[in-house]
Amino acid sequence: DDGQYDTARDCVACGGAMLTRTEIFEALGGFDEIFSPVGPEDLDYSLRLQNAGYTALFVPEAVGYHRVSHTFGGGRYSEEYAKHKARNWFVFLRRHGPWWHQAGFFLLSAPVLIGRLVVREFSRGNLRAVRGMLRGLLALTGRRA
Repeated sequence: DDGQYDTARDCVACGGAMLTRTEIFEALGGFDEIFSPVGPEDLDYSLRLQNAGYTALFVPEAVGYHRVSHTFGGGRYSEEYAKHKARNWFVFLRRHGPWWHQAGFFLLSAPVLIGRLVVREFSRGNLRAVRGMLRGLLALTGRRA
């Protein structure tokens, strides 16, 4: 940290440490249930907030505590967690990413990320996470997941 986080500035808010007015949250439809149960409903809401003309601010004086845990699998990357995570991030990208971001992601980033997940989870003996990720991707195509 070289002091770059010492002043308030616009940001895309993260749900782990986000405050929003109830009336605005309700007017924008709150968190979209399509992302349940593993997000990124908070980022989706923050981008919808921006599109509606509101500004999210990073405030350096604010302090938040967030206990990190995965919803599924007790800290392991479970099959269900991987399925929902893959599906939800692709839904998010389709909703918010322009076509050139989507093309770049599918042609460059996705193969790298999927490859890393496969190698990591295979090395842990967690083949169910790999299967879950594939199920999440198939769900996007309308095939049985």
